[in-house]
Amino acid sequence: MEDLFLPPVVDGSFALWCAMDLRPDRSAGIKVYLNPRAHGRERSAHVTQEALDRFGFGRAWPALRERSMARGPDRDEILFFALDLGGWDTPRVKVYVAHHDITAAEAHTVSGLLPGEPAVRVDEFCRTMGGDVARFAHRPLVSCLSYTERDPTHPSGHTVHVPVRDYAPDDEVARDRAVAVPRRNGMDAGIIDSAWAAMTSRRPRDGV
Repeated sequence: MEDLFLPPVVDGSFALWCAMDLRPDRSAGIKVYLNPRAHGRERSAHVTQEALDRFGFGRAWPALRERSMARGPDRDEILFFALDLGGWDTPRVKVYVAHHDITAAEAHTVSGLLPGEPAVRVDEFCRTMGGDVARFAHRPLVSCLSYTERDPTHPSGHTVHVPVRDYAPDDEVARDRAVAVPRRNGMDAGIIDSAWAAMTSRRPRDGV
């Protein structure tokens, strides 16, 4: 990967980020985030395609490009190429794509890459968390598509990151939207407030 992501002079704002996944019952998992724009933004698609091919996911590229980057590199921008390293049960290769100025309805197109996953859930989630905005015109939605050895062609997972701070007047509104999601899907919504209480004593309505 060094020739793809770590040239002598790196273009862009970063070369490599690391994160740790800490669990009480196993050794730490390492996540590495690499910059596909290291050779310049215009080469990011080529770098991503080549990296996927080297890891055995070359057949996944045509559908990924068609579904998640259909609007062109200025509107559907590849942000990161990520790897799981260490003692993961199922290590992943992940591609992150930022969707600038997109609607919730357009966002569900990407979820069609995941076999059997109803796209309406992505549409509904984005509308709920974004406050039913017509278009995400500030910070972009971000798709994370993960690939594992179980399927060299289709992603094993699709995560949608909604930058709620740009689309809610304060954290109380953001909290109410977040609570609605697990409730709607038959899950325990109390985990949202438990997480909030663990992070801060500030009242949600006091800021974003």
